[in-house]
Amino acid sequence: MSRSGFRQDMPPTGGYGDIPYKKALQIPRLKGYTKIAIATGITLAGMYVCTKQIQMNSRLRWEENDARLATWPLVKAEQDRLHLLQVRKNRDAEAELMKNIPDWKVGTYYGKPIYHNAPENHKAYSPDEYYVHSDPKKELRSYYSN
Repeated sequence: MSRSGFRQDMPPTGGYGDIPYKKALQIPRLKGYTKIAIATGITLAGMYVCTKQIQMNSRLRWEENDARLATWPLVKAEQDRLHLLQVRKNRDAEAELMKNIPDWKVGTYYGKPIYHNAPENHKAYSPDEYYVHSDPKKELRSYYSN
């Protein structure tokens, strides 16, 4: 079986060129002191920006704290007013509910006053007791959102 027209691949005439095996060193564009100076400049600029940002955040925190402290008495007064309104609603609902019981005194618990206590004897209400005559979903949502 002879192949007609077959031609063997051979190296080019004169042979292949040399294989580059030596490391090609890149010429540095910036010297070492220049790189250190650039890194130092960037670091100092970053430190300046961070310092200014910290100062600005500190001023904003002071301003927010001052605003919170200025409005706190108003917020507390509104909370106290809402508390007294709810206690009044509870007392009125109790009076309406127990009007047919002859010996019942509104605002007492077995003869001991509930609403006219000295401040040191005041006890916090449980949510069930505080919102007993209210819409439970609405009132409990407002109670737990504070």
